[in-house]
This record gives sequence, structure tokens and C-alpha cells, in this order.
Amino acid sequence: MTYYDASYVVAASEKSLVLVTDDEVLIRRINDKRREIHEILGREVTIKTSRDFMG
Repeated sequence: MTYYDASYVVAASEKSLVLVTDDEVLIRRINDKRREIHEILGREVTIKTSRDFMG
């Protein structure tokens, strides 16, 4: 995960926001490291794609 990507993950986590991204690689990296991210940040990160918001 790049520093740039990680900054969005941290910001969403700290503000209790949903991270919206269509970046499949980022989604996979977050899901693969979900446990580590939770341990570091102390909370879960919720991810959605733009498809989740389209009817």
C-alpha cells in the first residue's frame, strides 16, 4: 500500500467515515491486511465502491 493510499485509509478510520474507492488493488490490499490495519488504527475500515451507491 502506498503512503498516499494509506493516508486515505487512516483519514477514513480516524473520522469514522466510509472509504469510497473503485481501486480494486487498494480494496484487495485493505482486505488482505484487515487484521493488521485494525491492530494499528484500533478500529475497522469500511470500504465501498461507487457501484454500492448506484441503483
